[in-house]
Amino acid sequence: MNKPRKKSRVLRIPVDEIDWDLLREQRVHIGTVSESEKLLPLELAEAASGIWSLLAYLQDEAAKVLGEKAVFGTAKGKHS
Repeated sequence: MNKPRKKSRVLRIPVDEIDWDLLREQRVHIGTVSESEKLLPLELAEAASGIWSLLAYLQDEAAKVLGEKAVFGTAKGKHS
């Protein structure tokens, strides 16, 4: 028997109050950490990778509202 699917809930974030330049820098650093499996225990590297993916999703969604230049600083595809 299939469980009924939960209704999606929405989290509203004031995207115009986020420092997108700083977030871009931080995402690059987290990406570097997530690729450091030899320096970190695997579960920490995987956690950093998950955070990196969440930030990527947040940036993609914000770009739909603010535009790619505001979020990525350049045309999408040229960012980290």
